[in-house]
Amino acid sequence: MHAQHQRTIYILSLPANLTPPPLKVPWQTFFSKKSLIYSVSIWIQEAARIARESLDLTFHMSNILDTGLDRHTLSVLIALCDLGVNPEALAAVVKELRTEPPPSSSMPKAP
Repeated sequence: MHAQHQRTIYILSLPANLTPPPLKVPWQTFFSKKSLIYSVSIWIQEAARIARESLDLTFHMSNILDTGLDRHTLSVLIALCDLGVNPEALAAVVKELRTEPPPSSSMPKAP
């Protein structure tokens, strides 16, 4: 027979100047390893779905504004912004790269 685990939840009303001590219990008290892995997996799937939808929306707006940027370029620019690169600086680089003529091919062509 399996031992029953009872969990009691206490709701306390503390004065505003007091904060409760940090809860120091192992995560196993609340989650089994399997349920924790499942929860993290679900969270990762949800984050990936949101990222895809955000990129889709950004790409759609990019097309409406006729920026000429493809999905891959947009995803790189977004990642750089997420890493803290200044978006205005990125925009200036993209504009500069568009005004430069393509590099001339100084290498001989393959026969």
